[in-house]
Amino acid sequence: MIIDLKSGTLSGITPSTPANIIKKRFPCFTYAEEGTESANKYNYGGAVSFQGYGLTFYTKAKAISISGSFRGSLSIEHPNTSFMNHFRNNKNGLEKELAGFKLFKHYKETKSSDAISSSVYEAPYGCLIIELKDTDISKIVITNNSCEDEVKNKRFIRE
Repeated sequence: MIIDLKSGTLSGITPSTPANIIKKRFPCFTYAEEGTESANKYNYGGAVSFQGYGLTFYTKAKAISISGSFRGSLSIEHPNTSFMNHFRNNKNGLEKELAGFKLFKHYKETKSSDAISSSVYEAPYGCLIIELKDTDISKIVITNNSCEDEVKNKRFIRE
């Protein structure tokens, strides 16, 4: 699986791709739910998840969430480098990859003892959210929603 921050896709799949197409393209999913009370309560209306692989498509929220256990690669500049390791080993790499993206808002979580912060970037496809725990990336969310919508709804932002 290849993540492309510039186009906001995962192996060519956008955050607004319907669940049936995601499941057909990636039949190794471990969990899928849409339109149920549980999906509405816990998965923003629907999800296709790859548990243990750090990847979830939130189909109704039009978002792709990538966590630290993601083992895919990055298509920009370093196609054979693990996505998270690329940024852990290259502190300037994130800034280089996000050149041209505008920082919309920055948050620092105040409700826990962990040093967690989120940066919200306006992207050509919608919004990019990067969560850091201390200085390591813990989660990246690519969404077709506007940053205004994500900040208002706080679906993927901890503060």
